[in-house]
Amino acid sequence: MIYLKTFLIALYFIPFIQSRHHHSDPSESNEEATEKPPTELEKQGKEIMDRMMVNMAGAMVKSVFPEMDKFERKEEPPSQPEEVQQIPQFPQREIRRSPYPSNYGLSNQEGYGINPASGGGMSGNLGQLGPIVGALASSGALDTLTGGGGQGQGMDPRLINEMRNQAYLSELAKHQHELTQYSAKQMEYLDQQRRYQQAIIDHQAEAALLMQKEQQKAINEAMGQAKAMYAKQRLMAAKAKMHGSKTHAEPEKTIEPGDRALTSDQDLRSYFKKKYGIEIPNNGAELTDDERETLRILKIDLVKDRAKGLSMDKAEEIEETEGSSNARGICGMCKTMNIRKLKGSWTQLYGNPDSMKQTFGTIRSLERMKGSRRHLSKNSTTKKPSCVGLEIGAYRNGEAETNFYFRDSDEENSLHEMKGEVQKSDESNFSLETDLYSADFCVVKSGPADADQPEFIVLAETKGAGACRVVHVFSKDKDEFERRFFDDVSEFMKEQVHKRRIRPVGALPNPELCQLDAP
Repeated sequence: MIYLKTFLIALYFIPFIQSRHHHSDPSESNEEATEKPPTELEKQGKEIMDRMMVNMAGAMVKSVFPEMDKFERKEEPPSQPEEVQQIPQFPQREIRRSPYPSNYGLSNQEGYGINPASGGGMSGNLGQLGPIVGALASSGALDTLTGGGGQGQGMDPRLINEMRNQAYLSELAKHQHELTQYSAKQMEYLDQQRRYQQAIIDHQAEAALLMQKEQQKAINEAMGQAKAMYAKQRLMAAKAKMHGSKTHAEPEKTIEPGDRALTSDQDLRSYFKKKYGIEIPNNGAELTDDERETLRILKIDLVKDRAKGLSMDKAEEIEETEGSSNARGICGMCKTMNIRKLKGSWTQLYGNPDSMKQTFGTIRSLERMKGSRRHLSKNSTTKKPSCVGLEIGAYRNGEAETNFYFRDSDEENSLHEMKGEVQKSDESNFSLETDLYSADFCVVKSGPADADQPEFIVLAETKGAGACRVVHVFSKDKDEFERRFFDDVSEFMKEQVHKRRIRPVGALPNPELCQLDAP
């Protein structure tokens, strides 16, 4: 603002000084009409006035655009001072080729004006102008000073381009530095987030483990209390029983009128008098000879009748037992089954491992001794069956053709086949006869109940060491059994094993290998 006032005052006094200069010599007023060349003093005065005008104009621009002064005082970025490159020094010959003075607008000591008297060349280090040029380029002041992007009136275009490149590189370095800092912050944030999530997972795992320990501790305490209470109750009951046996007398046995013995002397006398007309006196010596002979014969008959009655009672008991056994089957669990409904292909899913190992090991031994399978090795009896299949044909003339087969659990899954027939023994039992294997079975469970033909059967052996205790579970389709009937059969097997009626069973390794007519 001070420069503006000074410039206005100078403009005010310039006309006054010129008028005084013209009127200072009245003798020359008449010669104004004639043109004279300016003297050296006038040239110097005019040059001084022009220089002062230029300096004042620069001061006015500086007062109008104070941000240019701020750009001059702007310091280099403290973040990466090493990335700000200096403007290269131009050779003197390149600078002298320019039509403008070498220090135009840059090294003028009196302001922003032109100093034609100063010598050529660039003064100072141009590297110090990097921040100023960056500020000028960013604010648009550089284009203003150079005349709007064309050929500048005071600076070399190559120098201007170099300064612009330097400003761009400075901004680019600053941007890269900020991007690096942002990436580092982002990586740190992700690392902190990962640590936080890991800490949450560890905390949840510790909480779950602690909860499990607390639950187990509570269960153990409850079990301990229950055991202690049960032991205490048993001890109290034993003590009470011992105390009662010591303090209480044994109760007297009461005989009901109907329980009175019918073989007393009085009853026998009444019986013989009513039945045989013999009156037996209290004293046996009073009996006559005829009465004695009658009693002797009667005794012989009674002994015979007693023996006959015992044998008849025993026969009746045996007949009753056999009748009930046939009604329920030999094992008591057997159910009535129409053998015609067993027609089809069956594959075994479950069986007792020990019984199956013994049975099929014996079959392999018989095959080896018979010579029907000479390639069997000596240790073939130790192999386990991988699957077992049973194919029952149509029932005709009291029997049905049967193909009983199984596969070994070796890599080849060797097939063993035995042809034979199934014969019906009674309503519940049937027998399987082949050239190497024979067994008697009965059906203890089948299903489904509403179907004409069963989809699965549970067979129990009725003869041998495992009679009524070794069972085999067969099904027509493995997948269908597991989907529909597994729960029912599993509950049945658990109940029978719990009651110690049957032996536990295990699943065969690959029952699907023996499944025929698979859907």
